[in-house]
Amino acid sequence: MIGLFTDKKDCSGCGACAAVCPSSALRMEPDEEGFRYPRIDEARCTRCGRCAAICPLTGEREKGLARDTEAYAFQHARPEVLRRSASGGAFTALAEAFFAGQRKARVYGAAFRKGKVFHRSVDDPGELSLLSDSKYLESDLRGCFREIREQLARGESVLFSGTPCQVDGLKASLSDLPKEMTDHQLLLVEILCNGVGSPLVWRKNWEYLKAQEKSPVEDYSFRDKREPMGYGVSWRMEDGSEGREFLLNNFYWRLYISGLILRPACSACHYAGYRRSADITVGDFHGFEETEEPRLFSAAEGISLVLGNSEKGRKFCHDLEKSGTYRRLPPEKAMQPRLVSPAPAHPFRQLAMKDAAALPYEVFRKKYYLLAGKGNP
Repeated sequence: MIGLFTDKKDCSGCGACAAVCPSSALRMEPDEEGFRYPRIDEARCTRCGRCAAICPLTGEREKGLARDTEAYAFQHARPEVLRRSASGGAFTALAEAFFAGQRKARVYGAAFRKGKVFHRSVDDPGELSLLSDSKYLESDLRGCFREIREQLARGESVLFSGTPCQVDGLKASLSDLPKEMTDHQLLLVEILCNGVGSPLVWRKNWEYLKAQEKSPVEDYSFRDKREPMGYGVSWRMEDGSEGREFLLNNFYWRLYISGLILRPACSACHYAGYRRSADITVGDFHGFEETEEPRLFSAAEGISLVLGNSEKGRKFCHDLEKSGTYRRLPPEKAMQPRLVSPAPAHPFRQLAMKDAAALPYEVFRKKYYLLAGKGNP
């Protein structure tokens, strides 16, 4: 049997190994915590070794500041885009610019539907709202890497957005394609990631929420902009009614941000640094300060941090000024925690995940609410 890893910290769940398996002997399946890991069908495996060779976590990554990295602060001009974006709407602006410059294009990102987060593509700028907003749990890639390979082969252009490990996984799985093809048809956009939360805990949280409401829950926003900086959580029921909560009081979010339910690889993240694999990095610009008058940005509406990591990425970043307020900054002024070090795991993380699997969610909630953060259960 091929051993892909011995410690779960060495698997980000990117799915590159499954995407390149020539005999389809590898599947990404959830473990007891809900996180997806490769599982090998011994009967179908031909021992070719491609899965182990393609893994993007096997090599060493450079640390420190890349000389040609460009950093920007950005805020979209259209209020409706800002309302549905977790920060300043940079992803939507970049995707719109991508659509405008291509004859036939698709944009991939994480979408939320019926309590689940999965990657999907859109081919119409009017559908980009389906991919906006943050989702604080692991996304199911659902065979996207093979779809993207086929689309590139047909001459289509693709923008793929995801976590740094998902982006690097896609990049690794396409490494055998002609460089000219990936250089001209593929744009990689990563989110500045704090880690991914457990799908098991989220599923239990979703079922608990549905049980508390009188009408089935249809939709959920992890970052509701009706609170300043998007520090709100809301959910919409089938009958049109709505529930809302301040982000810092939301139990699932507190579990996530405390490190109690993060994937094991997140606390040993290989991508915590300025040497990025994606063409562009986007995220919240925490701590942004304006030192000149007049003030250009509204902090309460959210501000995006954008890093142009490649020549191709920087060309798209320069187009941001057409879509909103845009300012270039020295990269050292754009420093964020996840550009320095991984999100630390909580010391009780292992116990919490065992309890999440074994205990009724209401019991788990009462046991861990104070440990996860302030608020009332």
